[in-house]
Formats: sequence, structure tokens, C-alpha cells
Amino acid sequence: SEFLQRAAKAHGGSTALGRVVDLLRANNPFSTVLAEIEKMISLLAAEGAKDKKQHDWCTDERQKTDQSILDTEAEITNLDVDIQKLDLDIEDPQTGLKANIKQEEDLLQENYQGQVTQTEERHTENVAYQKDISNLAEASTLLQRAISVLRKYYSKIS
Repeated sequence: SEFLQRAAKAHGGSTALGRVVDLLRANNPFSTVLAEIEKMISLLAAEGAKDKKQHDWCTDERQKTDQSILDTEAEITNLDVDIQKLDLDIEDPQTGLKANIKQEEDLLQENYQGQVTQTEERHTENVAYQKDISNLAEASTLLQRAISVLRKYYSKIS
């Protein structure tokens, strides 16, 4: 009956609804129906409270998710900046790691070629040295023989 009273007030104090309310109060056969209507109103109020709670939870979760998305997008932006810096550190034609590796490889190749050239020169110099030593040893032997011959000659004269 409260529902019908509220409805009557909402419709500008409708006389028809007012008579229905009066009839319902006078112990008429609709009391079971009215009790069920009251139960429905209570049930709808409880569902409304649950819906409000669910809505508040959804709103809170949406705010958390939106903040998480913003944080993640900011992190992605920062990582993209870091990636660009690292890419520049690697790819820069003058100061990048690839350029440094190329320069070091070129220096290693030059060093290797220098070692090959020096090894060949040392080998050539060693062959010449060995030949000189052989010639000196032969000259030493010849000088020893000459000294021996001269000693014998001078010992006979004296």
C-alpha cells in the first residue's frame, strides 16, 4: 500500500489510485498480492544496493585499470627512449659499438699484416745473419790456418 500511496502522490494525488489504496486497506482479497508487492519492493531495494556496490566496485576497478594502463604506457615510452639510445650507441657511424668493432678489427688486421711483414723481414735477416756467421766462421778457420802457417814459417826462420 505504501507503494501505491507513493505512486498516487507521484501522479499528482490521483483519486483513482487513492481509492485503490483505500480499498486495499479495508481488508480486501488483494492483501496477499500487496504482501508480494511489498516483498518485491524490498527485493528490488536489496538488488539496488547490490547493484550500487557492484557498480562502485566496477568503477574502482576501471580507475585502477586506467591508471595501470597509463603507468604501462609511460613505462613503454621510457623503454622506447632507452631502446633508441641503445640503438644509437650500437649503430652510430662514428661512435657506435659496431663502428668501434670495425675499427678494432681493422687495427687487428693491420697488426697481423705488420707481424707477417716483420716475420718475413726477420727471416730474411736471419738467413743473411746465418750466411754472415758461416762466412765469418770460414774466415776464422782460414785465419787460424794462416796464423799456423805463418808461425811455422817464422819459427823456421828464427
